[in-house]
Amino acid sequence: MRDAAVHARRPRKNRKENARTCRTGFAERAQYLPKPEALEFYKKSNQMFKCELVEEKVTEPTVSFYTTGKFIDFAAAPHIPSTKRIQAFKL
Repeated sequence: MRDAAVHARRPRKNRKENARTCRTGFAERAQYLPKPEALEFYKKSNQMFKCELVEEKVTEPTVSFYTTGKFIDFAAAPHIPSTKRIQAFKL
């Protein structure tokens, strides 16, 4: 029931945009930053939880980021090679 309520509140425009993103086929792009620069990036973005994750989890001097379209995420490996691989999704 909760999923239906969340789905009902999501504007149709966002659902169409998400579907278009999947069809477009954005490839994930790797990016690497030194740990201090990664922390500064997340502080400027006001993402304190990501700062905590970088401080706690990253043991290397470099932090890996993966970008898909406008979305940037701190991750050890890519999530998916391209959004074209997404067949269906439910928000």
